[in-house]
Amino acid sequence: MTLGPNTRSALLGQPLALSMQMVLDAVDDPQALCLDANIFYAGKQLDKNQIVVTPERATNAPDWLIHVRAAAPVEGPVVTVDLHAGCTQK
Repeated sequence: MTLGPNTRSALLGQPLALSMQMVLDAVDDPQALCLDANIFYAGKQLDKNQIVVTPERATNAPDWLIHVRAAAPVEGPVVTVDLHAGCTQK
C-alpha cells in the first residue's frame, strides 16, 4: 500500500475533511485494512467517536481514496492526523 498527498485543506472553524490517494497491491482489499486515525488539533486529541475513516474507489482504478473526517471544527493552526492500517486485537 502506498499513500499519496492530501487533496484537501483544513479550514479553521470547519469540520475536518481530508482525502488521500491510496495505491494497493493486487492482493490487498481496502475494506479489510482496518483503517483508523488519530486526529489532534493543536496537540489536543479528538475522541474516536468524532472520527470517520472510509476507503472509496477512485475514478482511475485501481487507485482508492481514503477519506478522513472529523465532526469537531478545526481549532488552531496545527492539525495532525496519524493514519493507521492493520488489524490488531484490542
